[in-house]
Amino acid sequence: MDERYFTIEEIATRFKVTRQTVQNWLREGKLDSVKLGRSRRILESSVDRMLKEGSTVRREGRNTAAHIASESTND
Repeated sequence: MDERYFTIEEIATRFKVTRQTVQNWLREGKLDSVKLGRSRRILESSVDRMLKEGSTVRREGRNTAAHIASESTND
């Protein structure tokens, strides 16, 4: 089967996130890509892998369930 490739914009649209978020995923190694000239293409297999691994889970921070729960126990 042939590998499909997506642009950063296509991935951002598909997951309803910003281009910067997709670029962060690339930098963090959550997605694999190839560079063609000045443009970058993301491998479909790496998108599938990221979804299976649950790599998009947010880190603990403000306004997350863990943060809100910790604040309520500190009252």
